[in-house]
Amino acid sequence: MVNFKEINFEGKDMLTVYLNGREVLSTIRIENLKNPDDDKNLIFNLGISIVNIKKTDVKSLYIKIKDPFHFIFESINFMSNIKSEDLPSSLSILKPFSVLTSGCQSWSKGFEYLLTENQTNIRLRKDLLRFIKSDYEPKIVKKGKFVSSFFMHFIERFPSEKAITVISTNHIYPTTFIYDKKENSLYIDLGLRKEQIDDGFIINWIYFCFENSSSELQENLKFLFSDHLKRNLSMLEKFEIFDKSTEHIYGWESWYNYYTNVNEKVVIENLEKLSSFFNKKTVFQIDDGWEKVVGQWEQDIEKFPTPLEKLSDTISKSLSVPGIWIAPLALLKDSKIYHEKKEWILRNYYGKPVVCGNVPLWGGDFYTFDLSIQDVRDFIVEQIDLLIEKYRFSYIKLDFLYCGLLDGIFKNAGHGSAYYYNLFMEELVKKVNDRAILLGCGAFLQLSFPYFQVMRIGADTKEKWEYSLAKIAGYEGRPSAYMSLTDTIARSILNKTVFFSDPDVCFFRKSKTKLNDDEKFLINIVNYIAGSQIMISDDLDDIDMNLKEKVFAFYEFLNLKNFYIRRCFKKDLYFLYDDKKQIFGFINLSNRKYTFKKADFKLIFFDHEISKLFVYHYDFEKKIYQSEVENICIKPHQIIFWQKDFG
Repeated sequence: MVNFKEINFEGKDMLTVYLNGREVLSTIRIENLKNPDDDKNLIFNLGISIVNIKKTDVKSLYIKIKDPFHFIFESINFMSNIKSEDLPSSLSILKPFSVLTSGCQSWSKGFEYLLTENQTNIRLRKDLLRFIKSDYEPKIVKKGKFVSSFFMHFIERFPSEKAITVISTNHIYPTTFIYDKKENSLYIDLGLRKEQIDDGFIINWIYFCFENSSSELQENLKFLFSDHLKRNLSMLEKFEIFDKSTEHIYGWESWYNYYTNVNEKVVIENLEKLSSFFNKKTVFQIDDGWEKVVGQWEQDIEKFPTPLEKLSDTISKSLSVPGIWIAPLALLKDSKIYHEKKEWILRNYYGKPVVCGNVPLWGGDFYTFDLSIQDVRDFIVEQIDLLIEKYRFSYIKLDFLYCGLLDGIFKNAGHGSAYYYNLFMEELVKKVNDRAILLGCGAFLQLSFPYFQVMRIGADTKEKWEYSLAKIAGYEGRPSAYMSLTDTIARSILNKTVFFSDPDVCFFRKSKTKLNDDEKFLINIVNYIAGSQIMISDDLDDIDMNLKEKVFAFYEFLNLKNFYIRRCFKKDLYFLYDDKKQIFGFINLSNRKYTFKKADFKLIFFDHEISKLFVYHYDFEKKIYQSEVENICIKPHQIIFWQKDFG
């Protein structure tokens, strides 16, 4: 057990702990995880012990930190034993200009807001809100507040890269950070609702990271999650799907072309052509549509007449890793299990099944299981194990996992949904026992890093830029190229630091798409620099070979370069640069054109004049080449790379 001692430093009085709305006594411990004499990569663990309480059922438990940036400054001062006036300038109090936020799960919105802005709100039907909001966070974000799950990242104004990241390493209970800019207070909700705590309860999973550059941010995250990242990398290498020369996974999946109309014929046709597309070992994943009905994981023999185990063997013989999709916690009323095991269905206070969401391609509303029941967890784990052991698939995409975090009346009461979900995941991983790669999707980001080798980090993409009706409705989890890219950019800091990120598919097809060439190129390149997996869903006899040649040339040009992406002053306009500050770029997800003159760069991005600008172009003779320009013009839905002061 950690030994907590009362400490005295100026920041101590800025922190208060509230249990069920009432202030409770606590002692504080601050532990420095890096060299305190080094002003780089400062990480400290905030340890709190709650004292003088009886055993209590938790309705809410949160920490309030007044003036969090001053608190962190005083913590650094306390740890380093250096007087405030003698601290290096790089350790001055942060003056945040923007805040990077993340929703709770894969499809929830990730976005960098300027502090002068307000976080957007979503007002949807409850069944649609389920896709992007959890029962562990506020459904409505009040004006003047920013809400983020798992982490919150505060950044200074350009050209400074100074930042502070607050992050939780607890993989059982979801942590929510709320920054109130009017109060200048940070609230940390610890996600322990429906649990019990007693005197001496310890909170030791909140970390503050102080960074002077984007590379330090990535180093800090790697440091905190290194054990899990190394293990996941070893698994990817075991199945030989992580291409070491590019540090990416490559493959094909059926969803974004065939959706639930996938069948054996199109699978075989594309399998035969995949090896020559990437010229690497790939993943070949059969997505939703192979099963009779969601919740009844039996092969639909009308669409897939060949037994699944023979189909997976065929995939393996083609030098691909056989993959398959399953939504293990979701079920429809049409499934046998729904009618045969009614006592297994999670129900609300009125005894009605909890609605998890609505998927038109499935026929409407769907439901979930009561994970507090051991037989339920055993049954679900067995369904997944069949895909591995009997049907010989070794890449399993587990989708709609947020269903396991929904609130309801549990048969075995005593805990909240997060506790039972974690039991399920622990039992699943133990059963899988490294026999397959697990990809998490529609899953809580914070609760996923110990379990999934690959993690989806954004909303579903789409073969068109925007889903207009869902946009008008304000649905931030809508399937669209725009929304997927927005999330992928926001969560790029997690790629190869916390997860091997799946940004969703790229597009090379000529038909069955409303994306133009700039948009397809943009998706391909952002996914490459911000993710770890490059998947396609295209018919492999419908490939735009000119686009493929251009994209692959840029893959080679950008290979193993580590990029950091920050938002510009305008919404949907991003500035990116590699960690060596040699290659820069702009990403424009907006519908308007932007032009930057050389003089603008000192005003906005740098602390020095730009003498020359060189933009990267591509043609089929020169491949990638540079040309000197006076201005940089970036069109809507475009990415552009450039250098400064070159030559």
